Amino acid sequence: MKKISTLILLLTLALTMSAQQQHGAAGMKFVGKAIVKPYLLQETGDPIAAEGFAVEFPSDTVSYIGGRESASFITPELNYEFGGMKITLPSYQIDGTTFTGGYGGVTWPEQDYKVNVGEESVAGKLSGTFTHANGIYELKLKLAFTYSLIDKIAAPIKVLLVYEIDGFYLKDTSGKLDVNVAGGTYSAPSVTFWTRTYTDGDATKVDVQVPSYTLEGTPMGSISVGGYTVKGLTWDETLEAYNKDYSNDGLSLYFSNGSTLTGNYPLNKAGQKITVKFNGTSVSSLVNTFQPGNMPFVIISKFPGTTSGISSVSKKADTLTGEAYNMAGQQVSANAKGIVIINGKKILK
Repeated sequence: MKKISTLILLLTLALTMSAQQQHGAAGMKFVGKAIVKPYLLQETGDPIAAEGFAVEFPSDTVSYIGGRESASFITPELNYEFGGMKITLPSYQIDGTTFTGGYGGVTWPEQDYKVNVGEESVAGKLSGTFTHANGIYELKLKLAFTYSLIDKIAAPIKVLLVYEIDGFYLKDTSGKLDVNVAGGTYSAPSVTFWTRTYTDGDATKVDVQVPSYTLEGTPMGSISVGGYTVKGLTWDETLEAYNKDYSNDGLSLYFSNGSTLTGNYPLNKAGQKITVKFNGTSVSSLVNTFQPGNMPFVIISKFPGTTSGISSVSKKADTLTGEAYNMAGQQVSANAKGIVIINGKKILK
């Protein structure tokens, strides 16, 4: 009874949670809404629902590393505070999960897993599904695992945490970026845009993570432009693309010419607009028009997005001249072997 009383007392204390995204270098990243539901475990192992203490995260990330017969997941780092007792659960990787299904969809039936995270052992059950249709890749994952809370005035308390995420594929597209600044065009040789296509009710929408980059030799000198995320692009029939005016989204970016113009500037003038076209699931073009703060001119960045896949390969390498780039958007020598991009065309050398 003493332990049960301690558990009930614990439930009356303030519970706050925060989540930090873990972006693994390998595999596919899925971003979406997540929820954590805590349960307190009795000595019998039966859970007591902590009603009212579930916490939702508008955006969290799980990485998925697929294989033919099994798959791995990389969880986000989660920080918890139960009644003043702070717990940090680092990101961890779950290997060897098994699934059923094929091209039309994959299901992970409920299965046990156990991993060591530092000095803590995390054991639980995993289940989920992966589906793709109309260019939308969706991963639903559920983890139910136990964790120990150490109360200064009582014995260790076992907690069951149920983590659920409904994530959509965060796709990276890398290549050269051309930027028009004050009438002149300057290039960043290799940048990466991230796009996420997802469903919101009956609508299909796109989020875009605009990267940071540096431009050399502009009228303002070498300038650095910071990144930001534009959410909720919708389909525009006229443009045949996903489009959004984000003037009223409260966004800002870091802009610096190394001296007088350095700081975070609002993107609140009319006409801050981003347009994305797709070829299947690959980005075929991306145009971003923005005007930071009181800058007297508009900046237009154009990203061809041609490095997201090879639709055709030409062997006539000798007929093309110009700067050469590899599939990661990095400039290479004219004698580089393999698949290179010259004047926007992929060739095999």
